[in-house]
Amino acid sequence: MEKFRHSIRNKKTRIAIVGFGYIGICIGAVIAKKGYTVVGIDTNKKIVDMINNHICPIEEPGLESIISDKSVEISASTDYSQIVGCDVIIITVGTPLDPNFRPNNDHIKSAVTSICDFLEEDQLLIL
Repeated sequence: MEKFRHSIRNKKTRIAIVGFGYIGICIGAVIAKKGYTVVGIDTNKKIVDMINNHICPIEEPGLESIISDKSVEISASTDYSQIVGCDVIIITVGTPLDPNFRPNNDHIKSAVTSICDFLEEDQLLIL
C-alpha cells in the first residue's frame, strides 16, 4: 500500500479508464491534467482516433483545451491489454435503463469480461 501511495504522491500512477464516452473522457482529462498518465479504452475507434489526435470528441466547457494540450498525458486505445501496467482501472461504461427503469448491466459485464485476462495483482479496480 505504501508503494501505491508513493506513486500517487509522485504522479507516477498510470490510470486506465474503460469506457471513454462522456463520463470517461471528462474524468480522464481532469486526472491527466493533474499530471497522471491516462489511457482510455473504448470500442469506438472514432473516439480513440480523435483523442490520439488531440481532438475533443465531446462538448464540455474547458475540456477541449485539456485534450488539445500535447503536454497532457492522455491517450486512447481499443486494446484492453493496455490495462497491463496500470495502477488504477476505472470502469465508466454506460448503464442504460430498461422500460421498467432498471439498469441494464450488460456493458459492465462486457467490460469486466474484456479486462479480466489482463488484470494484475495490486491493481485498484473502480466500478
